[in-house]
Amino acid sequence: MKKIIIVFIALLAHTALIAQEHLTFKGIPIEGSMKEFCKKLERKGIKQSGTNSKVTILYGDFAGKLANISVSSMDSGKAIQSVGVWFTSSDKWSNLAKDYEYYKKLYSKKYGNPSESREIKPDTIENNDALMQALYNGQISYFSKWQLSGGTIELSIIKSNSLKYGRIGISYTLVDALEAKIHDDLKDI
Repeated sequence: MKKIIIVFIALLAHTALIAQEHLTFKGIPIEGSMKEFCKKLERKGIKQSGTNSKVTILYGDFAGKLANISVSSMDSGKAIQSVGVWFTSSDKWSNLAKDYEYYKKLYSKKYGNPSESREIKPDTIENNDALMQALYNGQISYFSKWQLSGGTIELSIIKSNSLKYGRIGISYTLVDALEAKIHDDLKDI
């Protein structure tokens, strides 16, 4: 009997740990259909701007800033695969680096240190325009990843469509969706 109770307590602790690491976005568990999840976002003030069978684009406040948000599905909206956030583009490297550090600190406070992190910037470049050019050319890499039991969260500075602009991007990818995509992609090769 004592052994059964110990196993039961261990299972409860394991279940609690998994529940804590389930990915959430704006306090909403990332689960269910794309349509259901987007309705929950809309109740939090996020507005929808477009949709198709696999992606819904929204916009609204995320962590105090206006952002574009995408909710993606592999299977025509039946189950969410990922949620992405893209903030307004900036032409100032210092603003991008400051925002990146802020979000890295914020996510680290919630999830612990990133499982992977790299901040690569040429030491010889200090001029803003040259830094933005280096970002556009792929010579700068600011990236952090948190590997959780429910999936991954990735934070990065990414180039924008224009040579002189970059933006902060954050993506949440569910582990189940990732495994399903790998399974489907294996059929193709």
